[in-house]
Amino acid sequence: MIKVKNEVPIYEVDGKEIKGIDSPKLVVESHWSCNKRVKLKLDGKEITVIGDDLVAAIVNAQNTRRW
Repeated sequence: MIKVKNEVPIYEVDGKEIKGIDSPKLVVESHWSCNKRVKLKLDGKEITVIGDDLVAAIVNAQNTRRW
């Protein structure tokens, strides 16, 4: 089994900008048994979502600010 782990830097928490080397990361990992699912880890919590749903949600969120 191949395990994939990605760390995404966090830029704001509760609307407050985060700076510095020790800023928290959102960890995105492959799921152990289903390649359509991904695990998200943040602040000691782990959730599992459908990867395509997460991608669609991100794309939709990025499309809201068109002037």
